Amino acid sequence: MALPRTQSARHVKALVISMQRQKTAMEITGLQEHFRDAYCMLSKAIWSIEEATGLSAPALRDEEDMRMSRGPTSGIPGESPGIPGTEP
Repeated sequence: MALPRTQSARHVKALVISMQRQKTAMEITGLQEHFRDAYCMLSKAIWSIEEATGLSAPALRDEEDMRMSRGPTSGIPGESPGIPGTEP
């Protein structure tokens, strides 16, 4: 099921990106070994959102990283900051 283009959809995308960043941070720092239960719950939560919405957390994170590397953004996935010359 695809998300409609609403404010709620933007919030879900922002949430799943944030969760994916936290999961990646845990992997990089090795915290997933010390906090295995939390890491597993985080992974399951990401998977659940992906299954329910058809989103891909890693792809959304990478897309946001590309936008951020090009200049300032509003911080909300898929939303232009309204600054001329910064549109994707």
